[in-house]
Amino acid sequence: MRAAVKKFGDDLNKISENIKNKTINQIKVGIKRKAYDEAGVSIASPVKKVTPPAITSPKAPATKVITKPVQGALNSLNAENSIESEIDSTES
Repeated sequence: MRAAVKKFGDDLNKISENIKNKTINQIKVGIKRKAYDEAGVSIASPVKKVTPPAITSPKAPATKVITKPVQGALNSLNAENSIESEIDSTES
């Protein structure tokens, strides 16, 4: 139990130190930015460009898609979707 409390305290001190350092850095950057703005000099903030890693995958064989509609199937679908009065009785 004593070791767990000690480890917790150490971890808490590390977190506190990290937060303190980040806060100090943010304040320093803010002061620098304000000084440059007051002097009329523009500063270019460094932009980190993150590029995703290239994904390599084996090429799959190309598949052929058949796009020709079948006339009989279209007639059947049209007949199912239309009202009885719209259906030409000679098509049956």
